[in-house]
Amino acid sequence: MSSTEDPDYPQQLLNYRDGFIVSKAMFTACELGVFDLLHELGEPLTTATIASRLCTSVDGTDRLLTACVGLKLLKVELKNDEAYYSNTDLSTTYLVKSSPKTMYPMMMYCTNTAYICWQFLPEAIREGKCQYERAFGVSSEDLFNAIYRSEEMLVTFMGFMDSISNNFGKYALQAFDLSTFHTVCDLGGCSGSIAKQYVSTYPGSNVTIMDLPKVIQTAKRYFITDSDQHISLLEGDFFTDPIPEADLFILSSIIHDWTEEKCHHLLKKVYQSCRPDEVKVHYKARKSFADLKGPQPSRWPFHQEGRPAGASSSTRDHIGAPRAPKEGPPWTRTTRGTGSGKTEDTALQKVRRNSRRRSHLRIKNSSTSTLNRLRNFAGV
Repeated sequence: MSSTEDPDYPQQLLNYRDGFIVSKAMFTACELGVFDLLHELGEPLTTATIASRLCTSVDGTDRLLTACVGLKLLKVELKNDEAYYSNTDLSTTYLVKSSPKTMYPMMMYCTNTAYICWQFLPEAIREGKCQYERAFGVSSEDLFNAIYRSEEMLVTFMGFMDSISNNFGKYALQAFDLSTFHTVCDLGGCSGSIAKQYVSTYPGSNVTIMDLPKVIQTAKRYFITDSDQHISLLEGDFFTDPIPEADLFILSSIIHDWTEEKCHHLLKKVYQSCRPDEVKVHYKARKSFADLKGPQPSRWPFHQEGRPAGASSSTRDHIGAPRAPKEGPPWTRTTRGTGSGKTEDTALQKVRRNSRRRSHLRIKNSSTSTLNRLRNFAGV
């Protein structure tokens, strides 16, 4: 019996221990431009060439490249006893900046924000609050003011959300026949990716994106063009400002950010602003960006410090990172209009209950030795 099959050998714990190395190796390769360089030059390159182009050390680059091979982010072939590296299809599609399906902004948000916040998990558990102030020196009382702490981070976060919607929004829009909904309001629509996909999937429809003023202004500057004629932009706070009437409201990656009280307040406003006969609240589920067939990350729920008594909680509440993608088709909750102005409690409870997933990060045995080389080099 091998050590990995021995029930007394704690392989599962060792996998958990090394989980952060997997993430940081991928983030670092993205940040340094490894995948972009290999894509731009269009041919396998040696460690020395890559290090020279990226202005990195040969030894460190060699260890990083080897780790990426073990993670199946790079391919390697030997020519005259020298290793030549190239991108895999996975990295070409999702980690190269110029790819239409790039997830590069997602990786940069995770490494520059989420990863840093998670270093303060013990403090978050002890204090019961978000750790933005300790991590970045900005108040965490207003979640999105902390996330949007600079224009650069705002653009990065919007790119992060854009990459998720670009890759997985179609699963939500194609899972149901939404052709009868011609006037749509996307609350917290961010970069407008879902809106673009909606008007493309359902010609003749019109979508209004409502988001904070700084988000709308950034969307105009970087994400939405004059060619998006069926998309209108509305600056406002959907908690305090009136929301427009619509046939369909889309709340994509919204509900998980807020307390129970705020969520009920928002859903009530949606109900009252929805046109008669039917209220459809549409939650977009996302397939895993790491492995569409693999284990799914657990939910990323509310970030607010205050909660009504009895409200659900998780260690992720106070870390300051957005909800991770999950696998499976989206679902809708339909409530027939009764004139009462109330939404069913089960709608909110169900989306949270269905969002729970266990997180199991498995490191394949074939990649363990390559990660060890990188870990030793990093001094951990």
